[in-house]
Amino acid sequence: MIKFNFYHIRFLRGKSEKQLKVNGEIENLSGKDCNSVAIRLIIFGGNKTMVNTTIIVRGINYNQTKGFYKEIDVTDCNELLDKMSRYEIHVDSVY
Repeated sequence: MIKFNFYHIRFLRGKSEKQLKVNGEIENLSGKDCNSVAIRLIIFGGNKTMVNTTIIVRGINYNQTKGFYKEIDVTDCNELLDKMSRYEIHVDSVY
């Protein structure tokens, strides 16, 4: 079974109104070292999907916790953060 935990997920305004910064940590409990982990992040406003993106984390060994960071281009970061009701984050694939 492939198991990963996520911690300290944060959503921040970028340098411009059209940029969202996402950062957090992923812990590898899969039982094996991984060259790459593809993380799927979906941000919702009510029942509407506002962001659907993939974050790649490279070189994460078994029992290691590693930080990740991504800048996402959005239409209006302030509006997105105001309307954001929840998010889902999970591992899509492991190599």
